[in-house]
Amino acid sequence: MVKKKLTVRHAIAAFLITLLIFMAGAGVGYFVNEEKSNYLSDRISSARNQNSNMQLELLYIDVMGEEHACSVLETEVQETSSKLTELGQKIQSYQDAEDFGTTFFQLKDEYMFLQIRTWLMYEKMQRKCDTDSNSILYFYSSEYCSSCEGQGKILSSLKKKYGEDLLVFSLDTEWSQPILKAIKNDFNVTQVPTLIVNGEKHSGFQSQEEIEKELT
Repeated sequence: MVKKKLTVRHAIAAFLITLLIFMAGAGVGYFVNEEKSNYLSDRISSARNQNSNMQLELLYIDVMGEEHACSVLETEVQETSSKLTELGQKIQSYQDAEDFGTTFFQLKDEYMFLQIRTWLMYEKMQRKCDTDSNSILYFYSSEYCSSCEGQGKILSSLKKKYGEDLLVFSLDTEWSQPILKAIKNDFNVTQVPTLIVNGEKHSGFQSQEEIEKELT
């Protein structure tokens, strides 16, 4: 009888210890995910503020003329693009590791909208201002693309090499918003990866040497 009681007590103790360990792990996971969500949220907020500045500067150019704001606008576009490139790498690493909280996909949505707004502002700036920078619009898939990881590494290498003279805008084709479908249709994107380098489409994986031939 005593032995049976001890067995029951041991079982209860083991259950409670297991429960405590699980709760502790869940708590740590929650705080880690919250910390990462807060990091993404802060970076997106900073990029959003710069995006708003660019909208004002484009409006200023429309009213006052190119000579008044082109240099400032170009700097804003370059800085925002660089921030979004760094942010995109973080988002992809979290998604690859399935290491994210409930707010992750909301933050990724906002990141994608910012990428498109910044790219559109860059295109408008190109038409209004005399700029020498290169641009790459990169279509990839976060789910079904064996060569996209390698393509992304090449683009990161090029970004480090060319700095502010190269702007990279990355668009995940798995994103379901209508604006992305419209952009894909306009460029007739039928596979990933696809690169639009200074307005010219290149379907399939591109080596660093092949891309550099298109840069000015």
